[in-house]
Amino acid sequence: MKTDIFIIALCVSAIVAAAGFPKVSADAFGSAAFPAAVASLAIILCLADIFFEIKKRKKTPSKREKREVRAELLLMAAALAYALLMPVIGFVVSTGLAMAAVLKISGYDNFLRAFAFGLGFALCLYAVFALLMDIYMPCGLLN
Repeated sequence: MKTDIFIIALCVSAIVAAAGFPKVSADAFGSAAFPAAVASLAIILCLADIFFEIKKRKKTPSKREKREVRAELLLMAAALAYALLMPVIGFVVSTGLAMAAVLKISGYDNFLRAFAFGLGFALCLYAVFALLMDIYMPCGLLN
């Protein structure tokens, strides 16, 4: 539940930040529409997760394992590091590292393969957003 609350706070800050995006007169929704929609969907899903977790707790009280708490804290740290490092090292490298970290935290053993997968995933996202949609992505080290 703590992770859900963290994600909700992150999404609210994303919606607030997106509200400051420049508006194009030809576009009715502006450039903030997509990030606001994704963040709103994430908030709805987190609220649903909180609801079902509370409902489940009433039925079966269980003590969380230390491993679960550790994984949640590591995921929050990875998300924070990703947000802080993206402007410095760029979208592709930071997304590759973040994806590798999430896979490693989730139990995937081979970090090199996880990084290769994350880098491929980041390159695909970069191709879609930067090349096809012409959306600015921080270059960082690749500039």
